[in-house]
Amino acid sequence: MNAPIPAHLLPRLEPRPVPAAMLDALKAHFGERCSTALAVREQHGRDESPIDAPPPEVVVFCESTEDVAAVVKLADRYAAPVIPFGVGSSLEGHLLAVQGGVSIDLSRMNRILALHPEDLTVTVQAGVTRNQLNDEIRHTGLFFPIDPGADASLGGMSATRASGTNAVRYGTMRENVLGLTVVTAQGEVIHTGTRARKSAAGYAPLFTPQSKIAGRYLGPYLAGRPHPGAPDVLADIAPPPEDLATQRAEQEEARELLLALAAGAEHFGDGKSARSFREAVEHVDGTFAAGGRTPRIAHPPKPPSRGS
Repeated sequence: MNAPIPAHLLPRLEPRPVPAAMLDALKAHFGERCSTALAVREQHGRDESPIDAPPPEVVVFCESTEDVAAVVKLADRYAAPVIPFGVGSSLEGHLLAVQGGVSIDLSRMNRILALHPEDLTVTVQAGVTRNQLNDEIRHTGLFFPIDPGADASLGGMSATRASGTNAVRYGTMRENVLGLTVVTAQGEVIHTGTRARKSAAGYAPLFTPQSKIAGRYLGPYLAGRPHPGAPDVLADIAPPPEDLATQRAEQEEARELLLALAAGAEHFGDGKSARSFREAVEHVDGTFAAGGRTPRIAHPPKPPSRGS
């Protein structure tokens, strides 16, 4: 815990009560997943920051993007504050109900939606924690490198642009979040970014460092990394038989083109380029010798456990 901040240094914010009509609508929609119990509200009214704030007036346990959108639409209609809550491990104080309002608990949105080890990407819900993700993808030889110390939720790590001791080598959350599913302040669901590593479009970089963009982050596309203890393994991957003839024809065309380029470079006295072209020809010839198989990186083996 950090040392408390003197009260006179903190801004004074007037509470914004949740209207009774909104409370009734939340209870009717969510039933037992909507709680006004003091113990639950106090649990969702603190984190690891030194800031002392009152608890939220109501806590809603969401299980889907549609649940979150429903809460935010009601909050927009009644002008009530909403605060997303992961596991409460942050130091920033951003999940505190400084003006009261509704705490949206995302801990039940904890599923791994898609894993693509060949692309080094994984799609998760916002309530998935860092350790949970690494346990789920360990068998692929990958790991998620952002380590802020606590077993934080990935939604919260995205919202605060978490970093940690691995940031020098692997970057922060901004460099490892490829896309997001976001519920805007009006309750509209938008999708930013894609699984593509390079893109000049999308709002994901704006949402990831939580600047002045209001949104709740519900489904990050994350980038995995090869585990440091898992060596790369070369494997021969053969194309399907029906594609083999086409691939051989394309390779022969590439070989002839490379030989022509090498001859042209030699004609103009560019020995360095000629050597590069001939090395490429040797690579194509090696592919022929392998029976049409193309050497590629396969998934590394499962890394050894810490106890081994």
